[in-house]
Amino acid sequence: SDSLLALPTSSLGVDYLVTTYSAGSFETQLAIVGTADGTGVDVTPSAAIGAHPAAVTYTLLLDRGDVYQGQSPGDLTGTTISATAPVAVFAGNVCANVPLGVGFCDHLAEQLLPVDALSSEVVVAPSATRTAPERVRLHAATAGTSLTYTPVPAGAPSILDANEFAEFLLSVPFAVSSQDAGHPIEIARFATGTETDNQPGDPYQANEPGTARFAYGYRI
Repeated sequence: SDSLLALPTSSLGVDYLVTTYSAGSFETQLAIVGTADGTGVDVTPSAAIGAHPAAVTYTLLLDRGDVYQGQSPGDLTGTTISATAPVAVFAGNVCANVPLGVGFCDHLAEQLLPVDALSSEVVVAPSATRTAPERVRLHAATAGTSLTYTPVPAGAPSILDANEFAEFLLSVPFAVSSQDAGHPIEIARFATGTETDNQPGDPYQANEPGTARFAYGYRI
């Protein structure tokens, strides 16, 4: 199973980019939770959700506390969500193999930050006890997003367009930044199945907060 950091309603927004992991044998999924009555939500799926084809926008009407769940046999990474009032958005996979075809699968779930809460700089580190490379998906919100890394991970992109993402390996910690705050990025890290290194642990999804959201103090 997976876990997530639940966000307070004050941290929610109206625009989201969905990042999750390829479907494999099970569906990718998303959930949208309304916080205000009469909220219109436009969903443009990157893969078909039920009768809704890929790349064709459809509209939901949610009241406060209503939940919409969408599942797809395809990859919902790249789906965009735009609402008329703040909503909570969750993404994941019923049981993902990371990487595809390698055991064992596990449930993925993560609450997403809205686009206006994403940062232009993110620091990423792999799980401490795993020896096989993990997977990273880096997702750009704005066209012409130039990316700089320290150090440069193998296969990492140097530029991405709006709603374009790239997947590459994570072996050592790195920092990535775009050219400015007007080009925010979303990064999701995926732990691998235990068969990759014979160490305890199966897939989970962790969307990494940007450095703009770092604080001086924390309560544990």
